[in-house]
Amino acid sequence: MNINFSLSPPFSLLTVKRVFLLLLPLLVCACNQEIVGRLPQINPGVIELSATQPEGYFQVSPRDYEMCLFSVTPNEGGKMEECNVYDKLGKGTPVVVEFPAGYKATIYSKDKRLVKIDLGFMMIEKVGRGKYRVERVPNSKVKYPFTAMFGFMEDGISSATIIFK
Repeated sequence: MNINFSLSPPFSLLTVKRVFLLLLPLLVCACNQEIVGRLPQINPGVIELSATQPEGYFQVSPRDYEMCLFSVTPNEGGKMEECNVYDKLGKGTPVVVEFPAGYKATIYSKDKRLVKIDLGFMMIEKVGRGKYRVERVPNSKVKYPFTAMFGFMEDGISSATIIFK
């Protein structure tokens, strides 16, 4: 007669694994919703500027996110040229950035906070908490690009796109 006196746990390791695998998708979804809730929401996400409508506004919410990058696409299907804004913010001295396609951007800041960016063909200016004004500047010397984009997260996932007509 063989009697086994070993104590067995109330749940086997296999049962614990199964419960964990059932809860894993719920945990992932909950974490994913939390991350999405922290992303900046931009309204409207696309603004068209033309000679008849040279100005537009967009709002970044739920809080006052700082612009981290901007890019210019010279023509449809062309290569996007971008600039990291964080690296260019200073105490108040304007910083000039030149793009290979010939565009120049003058970045104005105060106490390491963006005030405005002058791209020659357009200006973007912070006019309030999370509110930006974009203006198409009539200038015969500078060719309008196909698009300009302004990103509010490191990877540019939340961005406002300006299309020139």
